[in-house]
Amino acid sequence: MNIIQFLFSFHGRINRAKYWLFVLGVWVWIFVSVTPLLRTFSVSFEDNKSESQIAIAIIVIFGWWLALIYISVAVMVKRLHDRGRSGWLLLLFFSLALVLGLLEKAGDIAGDYRGSGVTLGGLIFMIWQIIELGCLRGTRGPNRYGPDPLGGGVSPTLGGRPGEPTPT
Repeated sequence: MNIIQFLFSFHGRINRAKYWLFVLGVWVWIFVSVTPLLRTFSVSFEDNKSESQIAIAIIVIFGWWLALIYISVAVMVKRLHDRGRSGWLLLLFFSLALVLGLLEKAGDIAGDYRGSGVTLGGLIFMIWQIIELGCLRGTRGPNRYGPDPLGGGVSPTLGGRPGEPTPT
């Protein structure tokens, strides 16, 4: 899989190592390029720049974040495919996170301090997401989303997997 397919395609599978390298790459990208960009534009806002300059700054920042979201979703879908799961499971991940966040915010606004249960639920949900995407091994051998990215699979001649004892 080339870098374009890795970043922009919703088809295929990637293993945990590639997923974590992507996560590391995103953090480096944010600190190296996006953070200075935000600092530059925040200085522009303080210097009373024109409305057109502020609009351009907002469009550039919005474009960076849209690209990051698209690429992240594409990589997470391929990681779910490696686990034998549909990419639509991300909709559950994001929806549940949004609902829990809104419930917590609604509790804060209403002065209801029972939001800690929602926060705990969000934490448990995030741990589940990290385990699902970043810790659990993908399905061995090919699945409906493609071949095993680690190269393992069913041996066509012996009917077993590499490293398994040969049936006699």
